[in-house]
Amino acid sequence: MDPLLSSLVAVHLKKLLKEAMLAAFKMKAMHFRASLDTYARNIMNCRDRNSEDVRKMENGPDPPRFVSQYAERSQVKFNYPQEEIHLKLENGHGKRPYDIKIGDVVSHIILHRDFNVHNNYDSDIALLKLGKAAVLTAGVQLVCLPNRFDLSEANLDSGVPGWVAGWGYNGSDELAAVLTEVQLPVISNRECVRDTVHFTGDPGITRTLTSNMFCAGLYAISLQVSHIILHRDFNVHNNYDSDIALLKLGRPAVLTARVQLVCLPNRFDLSEANLDSGVPGWVAGWGHDGSDELAAVLTEVQLPVISNRKCVRDTRNYTGDPGVTRTLTSNMFCAGFSADTPIEDFRTVCPGDSGSPMVFFSNTSQDSHWTMEGIVSHFFQKGACSMRRPGQYGIFTKVNR
Repeated sequence: MDPLLSSLVAVHLKKLLKEAMLAAFKMKAMHFRASLDTYARNIMNCRDRNSEDVRKMENGPDPPRFVSQYAERSQVKFNYPQEEIHLKLENGHGKRPYDIKIGDVVSHIILHRDFNVHNNYDSDIALLKLGKAAVLTAGVQLVCLPNRFDLSEANLDSGVPGWVAGWGYNGSDELAAVLTEVQLPVISNRECVRDTVHFTGDPGITRTLTSNMFCAGLYAISLQVSHIILHRDFNVHNNYDSDIALLKLGRPAVLTARVQLVCLPNRFDLSEANLDSGVPGWVAGWGHDGSDELAAVLTEVQLPVISNRKCVRDTRNYTGDPGVTRTLTSNMFCAGFSADTPIEDFRTVCPGDSGSPMVFFSNTSQDSHWTMEGIVSHFFQKGACSMRRPGQYGIFTKVNR
């Protein structure tokens, strides 16, 4: 294989390739800037989420179904040799992105032989050949192409999760400033059609879905609450003590791969061990993000437990107000990162996360399970999520009380 093809990426054709196809049919040269930042954003990195090691996969002998004679017809000539491709990457620490100048412009666009811009999105894929080989770094890596039909079938089985990375629009309908990722489960085409038609009421809306495509995403479950049971000691006019309630659903929830139960604490000694200072737990919620916008998807964060004594001391030192921690009781605990945490490592719960569970993994000789020890209650200081800093903790209600 041509070494330059190692840097090929598959891209969507809604803008760039529609123009390329029309130009190919009309046999006209195209005149536009080539920018991966603008036209080919969905570049994925073949890395295991739980490991920094690149996955080792062998490429098979069979290439994708692209034909050279068709590629010759649709070859694109760029009239801006002085231009460079700018690939927007993150710096490896989740900070602001920066531009890496890859080199010359794209020299060749190879459309799929079955793609028809005037028809639908079937075979909506292409290859880009760079003017010179990209240099592989920690931030620029290859992604493997599928070479075994049985493995692809297993990967694309309904419910199997996969990762998508890109610079598309966020929940605020603005283009993301950094490369973002989201995990989505595969949905069978039958379910995809059924749910989409049910959601839209349009039986013809899924006509563009073919056997060369698959669906992925999440669906919403709407359940009515029939009864709210407040804690007997909760007093809305006092403070946040016993800030917990039970919601009784109007009908039972259906358990699926995405809807599961979490255990409630039933042993005081295990809860004491989970809530010992420094023990990490996971919080999941739809609260505000670093841009002070409500998260469009369920997000998670890992936080260490902070002893109540340290929580009071650090908060008073941070605010200079000795009375600010008066809402902290023995029915609560604190979690978060202390003031000596580097800002780039800082994570926190935010406004909008109240009611979100904090769970801890228990791996005993009998079984392994997640236990919900706390729920987000409140914060000592009001303010936007973007203004929170190390040394500002979240306050959680103890579920076992």
